[in-house]
Amino acid sequence: MVRDFREGLWLEGWEGQSIWGYDQGAGSYFAQLWRDDDVNDAPTVWLSGVTERFTMPEQLFAAIAVATRAPVVEVYRAMQPPNAGPAVGNSGPGKAEIRMNQMKAAREGQNATYPRGAAEALAWVLWEAPTGPVTGQPGIAAPTAEAIEAERWAATAAVYQRTDRPRDWFVGAETALMWVRGQAPSPW
Repeated sequence: MVRDFREGLWLEGWEGQSIWGYDQGAGSYFAQLWRDDDVNDAPTVWLSGVTERFTMPEQLFAAIAVATRAPVVEVYRAMQPPNAGPAVGNSGPGKAEIRMNQMKAAREGQNATYPRGAAEALAWVLWEAPTGPVTGQPGIAAPTAEAIEAERWAATAAVYQRTDRPRDWFVGAETALMWVRGQAPSPW
């Protein structure tokens, strides 16, 4: 069970007063976002968790990214505990194993949405696709561990919130990204 908490949201342009947290009474994560140049008492954006519940931090993360139009890596970083540092390390597969699984997923993905999502995520990890498979955000270099984790957060949220692709596609992308980060035993 998640306990009530409130944390600052250190997102550039929004860090002066913005907070996020969890409200046990509502059973939801929430965020109150003030633009740094906003002088109003009420938040510029209030994701209360009442009209739309956010049962996972990843769901709130996606809503904050949309509301602020900030890059997902910056939103991910802003939601990490203070002094957590960037997502580093990787106990997942090496590049050759990622490539082998990406090619397998691409072959199987011609007829199924789950492997197609996995193939697109793995192609992005290998920097064979210029934009994040879920977010569509462009990268200027191969994705870092932190960028991969932010894209995974977006995939997790998409499984529950988006309908523009089949749910299996998002699950395939999510699982493949978890596997790359060493958080799943297999991309399948």
